Amino acid sequence: MLINDPRFSPAGVLAPKSKADLAFIMVLKKSKSENSTLFIDASREFIKVTNNNKLTQENIEKIITAYARREAVQHFTKSVPNSDIAE
Repeated sequence: MLINDPRFSPAGVLAPKSKADLAFIMVLKKSKSENSTLFIDASREFIKVTNNNKLTQENIEKIITAYARREAVQHFTKSVPNSDIAE
């Protein structure tokens, strides 16, 4: 199987269809004031539609609100100092 997408070609294979819907979003801000990274585990924020997962408007709003507030919510969000990540 030839992979024409340069984002996935280093792996040599594509994710199996059963795992290909893992939603990962990275937001990079060049001029942010704090020196930490916010992790949001939104793996439970979806509804099952046939064999696919779908984000509802409610799911999207919860994720965006968590991003905007940058508050720690157990098992959902955590802000980690970049120095900890570097270690």
